[in-house]
Amino acid sequence: MFKSIMNKFSFCIYFVLYFHSTSISAVVIEDLYTINVQQSLDICGTGSEEEQSTYGEGMVQLLSRITGFNSDYIFANPDLVRLIEGAERFVFLCGPRLNENELSIGFNDGLLESELAILNIPRWGKERPVTLLWLAIDTGEGELGILSSKTSDLPITNNFKNFQQKLYDEIKYFSNIMALPVILPLLDLQDISFIIPDDIIKGRVSKIEDASDRYYANYILYANGYISEYGRLEAHWSILRQGNKINFGYGTLEYALNQLSLYYANEFKIEGDVSDLKVTILGIDSLDDYANTIRHFESLSLLEEVEPIEVNNGSLILQVKARGDQDLLDNILGLDSFLVKSNENTENSGIDGLFFRLKK
Repeated sequence: MFKSIMNKFSFCIYFVLYFHSTSISAVVIEDLYTINVQQSLDICGTGSEEEQSTYGEGMVQLLSRITGFNSDYIFANPDLVRLIEGAERFVFLCGPRLNENELSIGFNDGLLESELAILNIPRWGKERPVTLLWLAIDTGEGELGILSSKTSDLPITNNFKNFQQKLYDEIKYFSNIMALPVILPLLDLQDISFIIPDDIIKGRVSKIEDASDRYYANYILYANGYISEYGRLEAHWSILRQGNKINFGYGTLEYALNQLSLYYANEFKIEGDVSDLKVTILGIDSLDDYANTIRHFESLSLLEEVEPIEVNNGSLILQVKARGDQDLLDNILGLDSFLVKSNENTENSGIDGLFFRLKK
């Protein structure tokens, strides 16, 4: 096992390498504004309708990634439709071709973010929480199991294995489309000693959280579902963090991931002007602590400037310029394993800003 501060990977590489991982903190999606679209024609620079249409398709996917809105909402919003129709002006790179049917398109993040700010449309940044998915499935044919990242190793029927593989592929597809890091449990001996399908079905929060501790995910999405007469999953979904549960209701896997994306976009939305904020970090006991803390804050994409203003008695005070307000920075800093919240601010009510302690 390992713990990371803020892992910086392209999302597709992240998903492939860490889908079976056992300890992950928040992820920074460096290629958030790079979209892969299905296109077999060489359309780049042709000025054709096909080129414009392809850019528009990429823009729809990108807007969904950074706003959390699904395509129905996007096409119902006149401002977003205008962005889709004028997608070409936001493209800075057409290509490379990934294979004979897939093309990569790079969009200008600064230009698009400025446009969204003018339109007063919040956007979701590159720091993304990792979600652990616990899914109990009833086949209706006497089999009940938990979806695992090691489906091929489970003692289940071939039909159930095939259905689980289909769900695995859907999670991978939708997660990559939405830039939504999702992991599945290994369901090894350690997992099954903590949790059984009935714990998920009956929503035993303490059991689910205990089984999840080893994965260091930021949030837990859990559901109990069945295979419908149409051969698709229908389930009741809930999200869980530190004992607090929110119900997403019934729906398909795609529905649940859309709800999850919208929830995160609201929790971590960037809106308004740049804010000057103060952050106090306790537990700075060495030069290494100081240097690692500065590097950590400089790695956050929503911070435009990080300036140390005081180091005293094991504490470091930073003045930062953030694209967003104090609540957003608080939420982002709460995602990783580098810092933990400190109650120092309640003990010293005259001091403003955020208070964290270096986790050691």
